[in-house]
Amino acid sequence: GRGRNRPPVLPSKLYRTRLVRSVKIWPPFVRVRLLRQHFHWGKLKGLLKTVPYEKLTRIQQGHLFDYFRGLTEWLRFLRGAGERLGGHPIDYPYEAENILGRETGRLAAVSANGHAWKTLINFNQRKSINSINSYLDAVTLELIESDRPPDDRFWKAWRPAADWVMSNLVPEPRNDDVQHLGYAVQQAGFVGPYSTPIPPDWPYLKMILPTIDSWVRETKHNAYAANLVLGICERMSSSQLEEWFVPWLKLYVEEHKNKPNFWMHAGFSDKAAGLLITLTGCPKPIRAEIRKILSVMADAGSLTAREILPRFASNRSD
Repeated sequence: GRGRNRPPVLPSKLYRTRLVRSVKIWPPFVRVRLLRQHFHWGKLKGLLKTVPYEKLTRIQQGHLFDYFRGLTEWLRFLRGAGERLGGHPIDYPYEAENILGRETGRLAAVSANGHAWKTLINFNQRKSINSINSYLDAVTLELIESDRPPDDRFWKAWRPAADWVMSNLVPEPRNDDVQHLGYAVQQAGFVGPYSTPIPPDWPYLKMILPTIDSWVRETKHNAYAANLVLGICERMSSSQLEEWFVPWLKLYVEEHKNKPNFWMHAGFSDKAAGLLITLTGCPKPIRAEIRKILSVMADAGSLTAREILPRFASNRSD
């Protein structure tokens, strides 16, 4: 709308009704539904990129949240209308879910809004994955680009959505241990998608490690998740590897014993052993724990673990 504090105008209803002359004698006119011109999501995406959310007043931010909520409802109606007819409309805007998730996340990140993400799960649990993934990605990206530590503003926008993801979208354990994780679950552990969003040498890594630790414990049954965690471990210092990575490996040993389908998945044990080799100078109690872990990896088939195992011999001096 026009005016400094006027809310944006939502798209019109998806259908309009019209009376047309019938081919029958009675009734002489019938009411039909006609599809209106669809909303231009590409234009919206371009416009929103130019909006400096951090410079908006609380009133203006509230108008935008209401606008995103209205667009979500409109999109849900569009999806539902297509499903009632046997599928999505031909020009259903699949990218719209990502756009709404990302922009809601950007706005929530600068306004510390801990409830805006709930509008994104209106589609239903499974159909919310894309939008929630984009939401978490946007909130995390805003933190990284701001060059500030994870503060209350970040956690208020990020944690409730991540908790919902971990409660609803983590796959149940199954016999083969290997299951792909949805991007939203990966975002909830700062480990994906594709790679961790945490840059190398990020000075605030230690502040998110307790959250990642909880994520590891929730996904310990999943070999794919274990591989993703290595991306975070590659950014750890030696002391952080001792404090966090070694206990995670002990957790995996307790969960999977020496099952090859876990340890050898995507070269996990060889990569993990490559990180452990940097800890040869650690205190004797930790070396003893690492030696047990490497023994399990070696029994599962890891040649790298077998090769470096002697470097953690019990008679090595501190």
